[in-house]
Amino acid sequence: MSLYLRAFANLRKKALLTINDKEEINVHRLVQAVTWDSMNEQQRKSSFNTVLQLLVRKFPKETNGRQMWQKWPRCERLLPHVLFLLGMFCDHFPKGHKCAQLAELLGHCTWFLFESGHFGQVAKLVETLESTCPEQQKEILAKAIFIRAGLCADNNRVKEADLLIKQCIELREQDLDSNSPDLCNAYYSAGIISMECGRHGESLNYHNKEIAGRNACGDDDQTQTAVAFQNLALLYLKQNLVDDAEKNLNKAIEIFRASSGANSDRYAEVLFDMGNLHLSQNNITDGLKIHQEALQIREKITPRHFKTGFSFHKVAAILCRMRNHSEAKKHIERALQIFESTWDSAPRVARASFLYGQVLEQMGEHKRAEGAHLEAARLRESITTFPTVKTETMDSYDLLVNSWFRWRSCCTIMMLSA
Repeated sequence: MSLYLRAFANLRKKALLTINDKEEINVHRLVQAVTWDSMNEQQRKSSFNTVLQLLVRKFPKETNGRQMWQKWPRCERLLPHVLFLLGMFCDHFPKGHKCAQLAELLGHCTWFLFESGHFGQVAKLVETLESTCPEQQKEILAKAIFIRAGLCADNNRVKEADLLIKQCIELREQDLDSNSPDLCNAYYSAGIISMECGRHGESLNYHNKEIAGRNACGDDDQTQTAVAFQNLALLYLKQNLVDDAEKNLNKAIEIFRASSGANSDRYAEVLFDMGNLHLSQNNITDGLKIHQEALQIREKITPRHFKTGFSFHKVAAILCRMRNHSEAKKHIERALQIFESTWDSAPRVARASFLYGQVLEQMGEHKRAEGAHLEAARLRESITTFPTVKTETMDSYDLLVNSWFRWRSCCTIMMLSA
């Protein structure tokens, strides 16, 4: 013990080891490399397994299919350790080597990254997760497929998402009870994806399965049940059943306010949908107010998340409609900043660039507007993951993102109020 303490003190003295204000120990990479190189193979495996077991215990886990956003800070602190460990695994184990505990850890880590919108890292990690996961760990394999389906769905690759979510459901139905929260999650994703594919009857069936499952499993704080109502509202809104959509959104808002709170990511998400519903009724003032509230929450909790970008985009579109072009410009510029740093950004950036051009045009900045429109067209041309409509209108650019992110466009609102 005394040798350890002396070594610890010497490393701190030479700034090769530091302790931050959270009492986390940071070891210089040189020390890590020298220590690792000095180990024999058995010591390396033992060290790897020790760290792996520790991270499996300490990395936050989603429970009963709920979001982890309240645990994001802890996840972010542990993420570098997971990635470092993964690097060691890839360097020192043969490709295709199976490791059940590593797959379990990557499952939790990848879910956090997906939930927090770090799609670039998700795309890389989910492949490693699948390759390291033993075949008998169907639950983890299903999670990997579920995450890939979500990744595709949120990036408008609905045909890919449709195939993946069905694979996930098949695995989970084989392995889980009908009222399992994880199976319910797969049902709600399938409901949203089939809605986007235009299969509304199938979508309704999945949503009803989800709600029945939530009721059967006992959703203690009702958070996931609220998600079910929210998703059902999207289906009703898609079918222009506005009253039914509003009833379900109000149920979701009431539950979220009582469970996750009025400053949560989930609450902001349902506000976004409610704002869109008001816009669909040409209630511009209330729609703007609700979207601004959603944006305020998102900007505080998830400032770089692509959904925050969508909130900036939506508020910009409404402000453009209200001829507040200077504020619209500020908001769409913030949306562009966020979108440009996201994975598979071309569809979102193209759409935002076109709106940016529209705003600049209204402000008399014709040359810059032309540049923004040309950039939008160039980016749209680069998209190969789904078919695009090649017309220079806001409505056609809106089709570059999922319906639940757009609903009524600025142009559509203008037509409604004409």
